[in-house]
Amino acid sequence: MKVYFGSTRCVLAFPRLGFVLKFPSPHRANWVGNAYWKNNDLSWKVKTWLSQGWFFAKRGVAQNRRERKIWRILCDSFLAPTHFSFLWLVNIQAYYPPSQDKSITEQLSYKMRDVFNSNRKVVAEDAHSWFQVANYSIQSNGSLRKLDYGGENDLEVLEHFLPDLKQIRIK
Repeated sequence: MKVYFGSTRCVLAFPRLGFVLKFPSPHRANWVGNAYWKNNDLSWKVKTWLSQGWFFAKRGVAQNRRERKIWRILCDSFLAPTHFSFLWLVNIQAYYPPSQDKSITEQLSYKMRDVFNSNRKVVAEDAHSWFQVANYSIQSNGSLRKLDYGGENDLEVLEHFLPDLKQIRIK
């Protein structure tokens, strides 16, 4: 089993079994050790932690919901299939190994910019997920499979650019 953390979700990957579980996760607070945190009392710390946790868990649920919806609408080979969603608290998705090869970052970024150049307004809302290598699995023929497609405007992006995205090959 492998564990991956995104900004709003935690992914438990089971490569041998061929699936992943995506859960909303509370935010990993990197501000816990700063001076502002140290100078406040326990009740403030608890309230802050819970409110931040609720905010990020809510966003994770929304991403699970959108990912399931997009899969049901498109059912395309460019996307990792979302087989099941239990109240959007957990998504069960097919496992594809995420790309960890940082050397292809520039190549992916160049190709994505080329595809999105025609209509940047469509991508502008949540562009970071489209340019991160770890959000893709690179297949043996060099084609991409998108692993994380629960962003706010990912459906709109896919409806506009899916044929072009499917043409991308990484060497």
